[in-house]
Amino acid sequence: MNKQENTEYWERMTKYFSNELNKDEKSLFEEWAQKVDNKDLLHQMKKDFEKIDDAKYVFEKSTDQAWGELYSKIQLDDTKVPTKYNYTINYRILYQVAAALIIVFGLSWALIHLTKSSSQKIMTTEYAQAEITLSDGSTVFLNANSKLIYPEKFEGNSRAVELIGEGFFEITPNPEKPFIITANNAEIKVLGTKFNVLAYKNISKVEVLVESGMVSLSSKNDKKNAILLEKGEFGFLNDNMLQESLIPTPNYLSWKTKVMDFRNEDLVSVLEVINHTYGTNIKLKGEPLKELKLTSKYNNIQLDTLLQSICIAFNLEKSEINNQIILANK
Repeated sequence: MNKQENTEYWERMTKYFSNELNKDEKSLFEEWAQKVDNKDLLHQMKKDFEKIDDAKYVFEKSTDQAWGELYSKIQLDDTKVPTKYNYTINYRILYQVAAALIIVFGLSWALIHLTKSSSQKIMTTEYAQAEITLSDGSTVFLNANSKLIYPEKFEGNSRAVELIGEGFFEITPNPEKPFIITANNAEIKVLGTKFNVLAYKNISKVEVLVESGMVSLSSKNDKKNAILLEKGEFGFLNDNMLQESLIPTPNYLSWKTKVMDFRNEDLVSVLEVINHTYGTNIKLKGEPLKELKLTSKYNNIQLDTLLQSICIAFNLEKSEINNQIILANK
């Protein structure tokens, strides 16, 4: 499904539950809902949307009533529902990000795509984050604009996946089957631990931050020479050169924790963290603004509220130009 279609169906999904679709649009949406993959996705979303208090304003009618009407249209039968994919998606995070994007950019295509073949699954995120449970019970928190390729079931003597982008891994211990992540030109090997891997295609190096346990980081071309990283340690592979280093910023995991702590940070650095945390594209207009310093701590704050607080603190105004947010002097 391309981005234009993503946008179309996200909008229809919202309008369906607010009873804003006309007869033809409603029929088209229900036809889309009949597809097997979409049934499973809708079934998961029903359970998660009901938990989102902030989204209550979307529904002008009873959620159960609306879902009941949809299910009656597609004749959903529990005995006919396909076996659930072995993954979970954190739609609370998805919906919050989507809501923020709607406020800032207008309706966007902040959706998550799952492609399934006979032997493997590919989870891809755009402007959103996903939580995936693997067949061994391990959990992967996938950041925006990332991809995870993993098997339906781990077989053989190892548990191997491929990451493009950024993900936080919580690996179920299994001494007999090490967990191996291929990321660009790096290989990360663990038995059971929690750690973050950053390996976007447009970044030359692969970074690993260990929260607990021990991780082995090596080049795919030279697996014998590896560095061992323990709790609180940070390492990276750059042009086949391995190096341990200090954690580059206290906000390194803010994309996952949604906690940002700025201590006399210049606004350029602040916006880099915000952009990485929320998957946005925010820039400053005017050289003098780059000298401004911010000291503040934010905990799970909505993007729009965060930007409002920064604008108030420095007497700035926010505008949108070509899908980019600009902060400038009033």
